[in-house]
Amino acid sequence: MLNRRRILGVFALLCTLSAIAVADQPHMQAARNNLQQARAQLQAAAHNKGGHRTNAIGHVNNAIGLVNQGIAYDRRHNHTASALGKVFETAVAPDQPHMQ
Repeated sequence: MLNRRRILGVFALLCTLSAIAVADQPHMQAARNNLQQARAQLQAAAHNKGGHRTNAIGHVNNAIGLVNQGIAYDRRHNHTASALGKVFETAVAPDQPHMQ
């Protein structure tokens, strides 16, 4: 009985850790996905926009790059504790706890 509880506890911990890895910065990833979809729509649009379509694609590409830089920055400079500390903090802390 004790072994079964221990195995279930380890399994629950592993599931929680894998959920955290999947949910790494969900808002930033959603924003990047939306920008990529917008870029695809712009690329599919007709070329008769006086250069504005091309400029918009460039701005969207720049925004995607900035989102990627933000994600990378947060991964390098995240002030939360270890991965185990994150397990307990994610239940009470928002995605970016230091942002007001």
